[in-house]
Amino acid sequence: HIHMSEDKFEGVVAEAIEEALNEYGRAVYRVIEYYLRTRHQLPIHEAPRRLREFSVALRLMFGSGAGIIERKIALKLCEKLGVTEEPSLDTGLEACVESRKSSLSIGQREVRG
Repeated sequence: HIHMSEDKFEGVVAEAIEEALNEYGRAVYRVIEYYLRTRHQLPIHEAPRRLREFSVALRLMFGSGAGIIERKIALKLCEKLGVTEEPSLDTGLEACVESRKSSLSIGQREVRG
């Protein structure tokens, strides 16, 4: 079992999102980031906490192609967490991430002062 705080887990999810999107090129990443921010009021750094909205925005932007992007994000997340089992996206990216989260020992949010 991996132990990490909720904030640390969100950071890992954010890294997985950024790395997966950057695989399509920096310009594509910036277009997606702009679209999320301007059309959906969803700054990309908030995507780990707003996965359902993030998925909807990807679907509106890419249609069924969004599933390919979500799979890439899920694979990156598994890679970062050292999970060898194939991710299941049958119920969506949010459920997949929650499944990974529940398989870990996630502590409370870190208190920042």
